[in-house]
This record gives sequence, structure tokens and C-alpha cells, in this order.
Amino acid sequence: MTALKSTKDPRNEYLSVKDLEKILDSCKLRLAQIDEVWPNIFIGNVAIAQNRSALQRLGITHVLNAAHSRGGSIGDNRFYGNSFVYYGIPAEDSTHFDLDVYFKPAADFIHKALIQPDGKIPA
Repeated sequence: MTALKSTKDPRNEYLSVKDLEKILDSCKLRLAQIDEVWPNIFIGNVAIAQNRSALQRLGITHVLNAAHSRGGSIGDNRFYGNSFVYYGIPAEDSTHFDLDVYFKPAADFIHKALIQPDGKIPA
């Protein structure tokens, strides 16, 4: 993975959260609540992640939540029950949060979902 570097402050090795927000906010794509970004891999927002019936209509079988501990994120094994296989990452929007320790477990979870004959996952 390549880290994004800031050109604004040479002392700052990475883009600040504000810089990243500006980049993301400037996106002109028309995105839906959930978009298929690779065959059977979807990216969705919190509204779709918390809509079990919509996920079932889409044939989603596995849920990877990268905001497991964030306020407003109600997803967990109890919420999804037996209808979905769930994996939560307690990521925080912080330059101090060590997200890379979750890359391999998340990739393993996605791989296990995709080898299922009917596996579909929002990541």
C-alpha cells in the first residue's frame, strides 16, 4: 500500500484528515448507498449497512464493517444474527490508529466470503 503524502507541509508525512475530507468531498461521482466495486464486492454507507432487508434483497451474505466502534454504527453479530456473517474492525478516524494490523484479517474474511458459491460482501 502506498501512503499519500502532503505537499502542503513538508514536515507532515501524510495527508491530514481535513485534506482527505476535501479530496473526498470534491468527488463528482454519483454514488448510491451501495455500489459493486468488484464482482460480488460492494461498498456501502451506514444506512445500507443497517438495512438488513435491503442487504438480503441484494443477496449480501457477509458484512465487513470498518467502523465497528464508531458512534451510530449498530452492526455486530447480534444485529446481523444468522442472516449474515459479520466481521467488525474498530477503526477510528485518527492518524494514530493502526489500521494495517486489520488488512490481513479483513482480506481473509473477504476471501472466505468470495469462495462461497453465493458469497457477496459489502466492504
